[in-house]
Order: sequence, then C-alpha cells, then structure tokens
Amino acid sequence: MKYILIIILIGLIFISGCTIDCGKDLDCFKEQVQNYNKARVNIINEGTNIRITCRGVSKDICLISFKIEEVSEDLRQEDPISAKIVVGKTLNCNIPLEVLEQDEDYFDKILSFEEEFDQYCTGPIKDILIKTIET
Repeated sequence: MKYILIIILIGLIFISGCTIDCGKDLDCFKEQVQNYNKARVNIINEGTNIRITCRGVSKDICLISFKIEEVSEDLRQEDPISAKIVVGKTLNCNIPLEVLEQDEDYFDKILSFEEEFDQYCTGPIKDILIKTIET
C-alpha cells in the first residue's frame, strides 16, 4: 500500500510539471495558457519555424518564450548574417496575468508585433525576430 501511494505521488508530480505539446495548433496553445498550463506550439510560416513556450506563471506574470528553430530560405538569402544569429535564440516575454485574462486576442497582437510586444518582451533578437516573422 505504501508503494502504491508513493507511485501515485510521483506520477502526480511528474504530470503537474509536464509541458503540453500543442503541435502546430495555436488555439490549443492559447487555451492552455488561459488555464495557466505549461504548453508549447510551433508556428511555421513559409519555412520559418518559431517555437512558442509558456513556461508557467510566477508572481502574477505569465512567462512566454519565443525560440527560432529555423528561418526561411528567403530570409537566409536576403540577410544571411541575421539568419545565422537568430537560429536557436530565445526571446522572453513577461505578460501580466490581468492582460491575458482581459484580452483573448493577446497572442495575435504579440504575433503581429503590436505595442504589447515592445511593452512586455525583451531580448537582443527582438528586431530580427520581427523581420523573420514578416518574411
């Protein structure tokens, strides 16, 4: 009986720490984030692959990161130096929970690089990321 309880507790700890993989389904990712779950999604647009990960919630802030997995061939030809720099790099966003709760379209605003992106996201690759997405 003791061992069963230990196995159940270990299983619960493991499950609670898991990140839900939404594949390419942005709606799945948004739903998980709205429920404060750790999740990830890959956004692929014309050869550019960006992984977005919700790393969880800390002190009323939702931690979201954008990692460039691959850039499009067009961007590599247009700006090979920037393309090499950004691959594998991560941009971090600290989004207040009240913003997420009030605005269901928040991720669309970030992905279209409206003012919210500048307000809550930081990192040395921010300008290059904007160029990568727009290509």
